Amino acid sequence: MSNDLAYYLKRLRLSHITQHLPPLLERAVAEEWSYQEFLTSLLEAEVFSREQQAIEQRMRTAHLPVRKTLEQFDFSFQTSVKRQVMLHLANLDFIQTRTNVLFVGGRPAQARCIWRSPSRSRHARRAARCSS
Repeated sequence: MSNDLAYYLKRLRLSHITQHLPPLLERAVAEEWSYQEFLTSLLEAEVFSREQQAIEQRMRTAHLPVRKTLEQFDFSFQTSVKRQVMLHLANLDFIQTRTNVLFVGGRPAQARCIWRSPSRSRHARRAARCSS
């Protein structure tokens, strides 16, 4: 990468492009991409990297004690939760169709404890005060 290009990328704050440029350039040459296809792929990589970085920043700011995903959920332990229903809801199709989703069940105090998992932050400790 030339010094001029590195300068302009830094000046425009396109820091992630520097990581994605060499492999995308090789692929574009090999597959004979148009300039528009190449630029679109390059900017897409920049946007994706920025979104991932923003998610990571939000997770650090939240000070959650444990990061859990839907893939880690033990459906065999919580038999009242249907795997197919949760995976369908994870697609977020209900947003496009403007359908409401309502989760019902459990004790209210117990639900508050689960959703407001305690962490080191002062606000989270205050929110986690709930009876068992």
